[in-house]
Amino acid sequence: MLEKTREAVRPYAMLPLRFGIGLALLVQGWTHATGPAGLTRTLTRAELPLAEPLTWVVVGIELLGGLLVLLGFQARIAAAVLVLWLSVDTFVVHLRNGWPADQGGFEVPLLLLVGALALWLGGPGRASVDSIRGAA
Repeated sequence: MLEKTREAVRPYAMLPLRFGIGLALLVQGWTHATGPAGLTRTLTRAELPLAEPLTWVVVGIELLGGLLVLLGFQARIAAAVLVLWLSVDTFVVHLRNGWPADQGGFEVPLLLLVGALALWLGGPGRASVDSIRGAA
């Protein structure tokens, strides 16, 4: 009986992952969009080039990527872009601060990276715009 239930819900397994990652990125992107100076300082400290314009690229990735993942629309493409940015965010920006998120560590970026990687590899699942369009 339990196996039948698992099989019945398996196509929807990515929905909670998409919801969590999408919502987290939307909130993060909105926070950065409404107060970009902190992100610009962080990118400058990480010695990333062109920190000010890069700030707005990151805001776009977070807002658009978060929305696309949440909806499951062009989800694999969005997840691939997120994997690229979150790899930089995790290993270049936050790794030097150690693990704890409350100290600017890589805890949260790593979790988002792993989630985006799972979405890229596994697709958005049945409860998605991509699935409705037949593109999942």
